Amino acid sequence: MLILFALALLFTVTFALIGVVGVIAPKLFRDRKTGRIPSRFSLFLAGLVMSGASFALLTYTSTKVQQAAGFGGSGGVSASANRDASPSATSMGLSVDEFHDAFNAAIGRYKKEYKAADFDVDTTGVTGVFNYIFSQDLTMMGTLDKDDGNVDLIIINISPNEEEAEQLRMLTVLLATTEALNPDIPVEENKKMVMEVFHESIVKFNSEDSVERQVGDLKYSARTGDHTGMMFSVVKSSEG
Repeated sequence: MLILFALALLFTVTFALIGVVGVIAPKLFRDRKTGRIPSRFSLFLAGLVMSGASFALLTYTSTKVQQAAGFGGSGGVSASANRDASPSATSMGLSVDEFHDAFNAAIGRYKKEYKAADFDVDTTGVTGVFNYIFSQDLTMMGTLDKDDGNVDLIIINISPNEEEAEQLRMLTVLLATTEALNPDIPVEENKKMVMEVFHESIVKFNSEDSVERQVGDLKYSARTGDHTGMMFSVVKSSEG
């Protein structure tokens, strides 16, 4: 079942990226025999339909994987409990080191090889920042709350990549990040929310508006464009 989940995850990302790449560079899909180039709309529609089908399979398999593996929260320090106790209106309840450990605990349940080395942290400016480069097409950055020094924003930048292993890692990083920050949300529900934001953001390719979901007391949002790729962010919701 874990293999099926990985394949469903991979197919969802692959078909979604086909739709995006088809809009940006349809010449890549030129028919070698006839020289015909499919229209941008047909490529986008095909990618959308196929990613939707694989997304349904992903939702089903994620439930089975959770039941079989007993996936739970990230363990250790609870981000949710710390948020409740923090006087800050924006803090997500974990220091950089605590978030790093929670992220690695979460992603290690999917694939241990994806664990991150130490983040690059800079607290010399007015606002503390940190970042981590997984690859040239996958990066993470965040900022620190001025009041308690904890993480108050995470942005994951994703660029299209045709390699299957990289596509799988992209989505796994999104899941591990949100699971680390939202340990009280059932893993199945969190996966569903992440995939909805991911999928709808690609459907609304180049839209001026971001796709948003409130999950617990956090907000997941994403926007996908031809110049920026996908910018997936997590912040504490102002709605509480």
